[in-house]
Amino acid sequence: MIESCARPQFLIAKYELGVFDSMRAVEVRVRSLGAFGPADIGVDLMNKAFGPNGPLRDPNAVTGEPEGTRALFVGCYAVLRNPPGHRQVDYDDVQEAAEAIHTASMLMRILDRAEQRLKSPRAKPRRSGKAPAGHASRSSPRAVGP
Repeated sequence: MIESCARPQFLIAKYELGVFDSMRAVEVRVRSLGAFGPADIGVDLMNKAFGPNGPLRDPNAVTGEPEGTRALFVGCYAVLRNPPGHRQVDYDDVQEAAEAIHTASMLMRILDRAEQRLKSPRAKPRRSGKAPAGHASRSSPRAVGP
């Protein structure tokens, strides 16, 4: 999905438009998956979608990760999507533009997992803050060594 947004813009050296279109695709998907209306936009949309009661927030994630995911979406939207939406942004370094587009692609992968959660039967949220088996966290450090 991101490639179809970015490739045509890259082929005509309109890198900022590739970044803008990629992040717009993320916004459209967040709105769709979260069943938000057309008036829900931008940073406010990301905060609603991934906030404490947001439909895209992972209730089973290890403590701190849901807030990190919210901050990631908000920050990426504010830094990558907003500037070219309001002023001319020139990417002198094509690699930087490509990395911004890769970031949008990573956000789409996170949304893929959110979509799978929404489609599956709801599991009870874990509120203990403990990591699931096989995951390290501050509350359950992984042993190192034999």
